[in-house]
Amino acid sequence: MRVLVLSSDAAIRQQACAVLRNAGIEALDTSLVGAARQAQGNRIHTVLAGAEFLTAETDAIAMAKPVPVVLMDSAPSVTEAVRSMRQGAADYLGWPCQAQRLVDAIRLAAAGVNVDTHEEFSPIIGDSTPMLELKQRVRQAARTDRPVLIQGEAGTGKELIARALHAISERRDGPFVALNATAAATTALEPALFGHDRAPSSGLIDIAQGGALFIKGIDLLPTAAQARLLHSLPEREGSDTSLRPSPESRVPECAKASPNQAKPPRIIATVQQDLRPLVLSGHFLGKLLDRLNQVRLIVPPLRERGDDIVQVARATMERTASRLDKSSVDLTAAAVTALRRHTWPGNVRELVSTVSRATSLSESTIDTDLLPFDDSEAAADLQRRATSGSLEDFFVRFVLTNQDQYTETELASQLGISRKSLWERRQRLNIPRRRTKKRGLRQPSDLT
Repeated sequence: MRVLVLSSDAAIRQQACAVLRNAGIEALDTSLVGAARQAQGNRIHTVLAGAEFLTAETDAIAMAKPVPVVLMDSAPSVTEAVRSMRQGAADYLGWPCQAQRLVDAIRLAAAGVNVDTHEEFSPIIGDSTPMLELKQRVRQAARTDRPVLIQGEAGTGKELIARALHAISERRDGPFVALNATAAATTALEPALFGHDRAPSSGLIDIAQGGALFIKGIDLLPTAAQARLLHSLPEREGSDTSLRPSPESRVPECAKASPNQAKPPRIIATVQQDLRPLVLSGHFLGKLLDRLNQVRLIVPPLRERGDDIVQVARATMERTASRLDKSSVDLTAAAVTALRRHTWPGNVRELVSTVSRATSLSESTIDTDLLPFDDSEAAADLQRRATSGSLEDFFVRFVLTNQDQYTETELASQLGISRKSLWERRQRLNIPRRRTKKRGLRQPSDLT
């Protein structure tokens, strides 16, 4: 991946380039705004530009099109973030920012360009049973206009799934506007979504007209913002749009230029954990969860994806070697075993970071000495998971609590997976099926 780093501040350029290069991304350092105009011809995948280049005279976003632009602002504000997204920025970052946040923003911006290709899920690597099921559910969700709730642990690729869903939906020509609630002050979230009193149509919900509004960490929204969002969502299946304009979120006149733009945005939201405990504690509105749950996608943790681990690792090695102009790099048998054995608490994000670093340090092969974990660490990770509130733990608790009152089909439906996937997880997690008065001992053959 090649990124053009554009800033009038030499220190910012150097810092940003250093972060990207450490992540295996080729970064080109420039202070010349005209370089953005040549981005496409120079095979630039993303432009990282200082906010000072978003003016009427030097509009880096317009110059770089169709190459996505990520803006960085040394004096960030909600107003500037909204203005930037309205003008088409792929992302808006306060500077300085965390290295991983910058790298993620660049990769996701580039993925947004590549998602809508002949291979509709080209950036989503893996053909394990959980991933094949997820891809099928994404295809089904793309044919509807309902809100979508994507649930999964940190680092599993929830935003990539959201972008893929949008890219193959009927709204793909509309904007994909993202709000990262995990990185913003709580008091700033409601104005960012719905605008300020003096500018009620300046919120992201208006900027996303005709497209999708992606909310990362919707459980972090304050109650007032949840209530306003609830008022906008359809009350039942069969509503003609995924959002009904609320009094607080009017469609601006400029958005009525085309039929597609006039559509209120579709809401795609993510959470890391099940929202029902938050509903019981009063921190999340039950009615809002009901509306969002019209379509629910569960992204499996990497440890449940089997050989996908090696597939993602090899794809990462190939991309990293290409960026560094290195010859092909391979994994030793011991390294493959270590990758499969590791529990990956950081999921795909951790795997990509680990393999990118190892590839950059390797001459021809990656062995266990280049991997930053060992058997004792894997055992410690497993122990931490056993006592954590992970999705796997939730699965075990849910099955044990509800298997006496639900059939296997009903259990699978409640969990958003197939009966086959439920059976496979039962075997892997050693959750036996209990006797019932009517059917006796349930056997795995019942599923066939």
